[in-house]
Amino acid sequence: MKEMHGTGSHSQPRGNEDGNEIPVWGVSKAKFGCDPPEEGRKENCSICWGPLLWLQGLLSILEAGSRKAFSSLRGPVELRLGGIDCRTREQKLQQREQQQQKEMGSVGRSSTHQLLLLWGASLVLCVTLVNGSCFPAVFNFGDSQSDTGGIHAAFPSFTPAEYSPYGNTYFQQPQFRYSDGRLLIDFITTGMGLPFLDPYLQSVTSDFYHGANFATAGATIEAVTYLSPFYFNIQILQFMEFQKNVIAMRNPKAGNLGRTSTTIKSAANTYAEKVHRLPLPEFFNQALYMFCIGGNDFTYYYNKGKSPTELEEYLPQIVDGLVQGIKRLYYAGGRNFLVWDMEPHGCLPYMLTLIQHTKEDLDERGCLPPYNKVAEKYNDLMNQTLTSLKSELQDSVIVIFSTYQLRSDLIRDKEKFGFKVMNKACCGVPNEYHFDLRVACGMSQVINNETVASTTCEEPSEYIIWDGVHTTEAANKYIAKQFFSGKYFYPRFDKLMSCNIAPVT
Repeated sequence: MKEMHGTGSHSQPRGNEDGNEIPVWGVSKAKFGCDPPEEGRKENCSICWGPLLWLQGLLSILEAGSRKAFSSLRGPVELRLGGIDCRTREQKLQQREQQQQKEMGSVGRSSTHQLLLLWGASLVLCVTLVNGSCFPAVFNFGDSQSDTGGIHAAFPSFTPAEYSPYGNTYFQQPQFRYSDGRLLIDFITTGMGLPFLDPYLQSVTSDFYHGANFATAGATIEAVTYLSPFYFNIQILQFMEFQKNVIAMRNPKAGNLGRTSTTIKSAANTYAEKVHRLPLPEFFNQALYMFCIGGNDFTYYYNKGKSPTELEEYLPQIVDGLVQGIKRLYYAGGRNFLVWDMEPHGCLPYMLTLIQHTKEDLDERGCLPPYNKVAEKYNDLMNQTLTSLKSELQDSVIVIFSTYQLRSDLIRDKEKFGFKVMNKACCGVPNEYHFDLRVACGMSQVINNETVASTTCEEPSEYIIWDGVHTTEAANKYIAKQFFSGKYFYPRFDKLMSCNIAPVT
C-alpha cells in the first residue's frame, strides 16, 4: 500500500545478562525489589514470597560480611525468566549491582556456592508463577503496517505519523505508528510477554534485549526507488550488521570481533557492562522472525499504471526476494519464521480512490475484485514456494499468517465483530471514502486555491481503516485476538500455540 511514513516505540531498560564476569545476581537472573513503573512504561513483575523466607533462613550460615551483602533479600523477589519484562529503573539497578559487587568481596567461596544452589532451587519453585515467552526475542522486517519508529528515526519531521491524531486513542499522543494506537505487532509482542519492539534505526533510547524492528514505512521487497530507501534486502543487511556487533559486544574476549569497526571494538572492551540492552547471542537462534512486507511492491506497480493482470508478471520476483531474505536469516541462525500474506487490497479506501471505477466494478462488499484476485494469486504462489523452502531448510519452522482470509472474514461480518464502517477511513478528507491521495491524515493542503483539511471520526473503534491504508487500534486488537487463536496459521504454529499467551486487552 502507499504509505505515509511513520515510527515509534515503548521499551524499557534491561538488566545485565552478559555472560562475562556477571555478579552472583546476574548468574541467578534475579533482581531484588520491584520498583513502581516509570511514567509511560508498562512493567510486568511477578512476586514470589515462599522461597524468599527459605533463603532468609540461610543467613545464619553466612559470615557477618555476607549478612550485609544479602540484607537486600528482606523484600519481594523480582524475577526475570523466559522473556519476562520485570526490571528496576536502570539507574537504580546499576547502583544496586555496583554496591552488591563491592560487598560481595567479603563473602566466602563456599558460602556463595551454597547460596547459589539454594537460590537456583528457589527459582524452580517460583517459575510456575511467571508467564514466560516461548520466544526470547522478535526480529521484525516490514513496512508501515509494523513500523514502530524506523522511518521517523531516519527522516524526522517528514512523516505524518509524527503528528496528531496519530496515536491519540491509546498513547494520547503520536508514537510514530500508522494508527490511532497500537499496531498488530505491539499486541503480538505484549501477548508473548515481551515489551514493544524498538526500531533498529532509533538511537539513544532503544533497548534491543528482546529483539529489534527493522521495518520502515514505505519499504518494498524489491530493490525499487519508491517511498522508502530501506527495502527488504537493506533491512536484512542491517540485521546482519546488528547481529555481528551484538556478538562482538557480548563476547569481547572471544577473539571474534572480525571486521567489526574500531569503535565497536573499543566499546566492547570499555563498556561491556552496557550490553544488557542487547540480546544474548543464543537469542538469534531462538527468536521469532516476522515478515510483514510486500504491499508496497503492489502499489509501486499500480502507480506506474500497471493493471492487476500486468502485475501478475512480477509476482515470482517479489516472492523470490522474500525467499532469499529468509534464506540469509536461516544461515545466520534463524529457525522460526512467520510470514504475513497479502491483504485484500481491493477493499482499501486508498485503492478505491486511486483506481477509477464505477459502481458496477464493485462487488457486494464494495471492493474491487481484480485487485483482490491478484493478491490471492500472490498468496498462493508464496504458500507453494515457502512450503518447498521449508523442506530445503532443515529444522526450520515457516508459517504463514493469513491476513487475507482474516481481513476478508472481518469485512464480511464487520457488524458481528463490533465494527460499522469498512471502506471509509476514520481520518481523512470528507468525501465518498473519506480519503484523498493529496492530503494525509491530520494534514491540510491548498488545492485549486482552496484549503482542504482532513477530519477525524468521532468513534475510531467503529472503523476498520484508520487513514485510508492502515488499520485502527480497534481492528488491530481484533486481529491480534484472531492471531493468537491460531485459526489463521498455515500450517499450524505449534510452538506459538503452546505458549502461555497473555489476554489481548
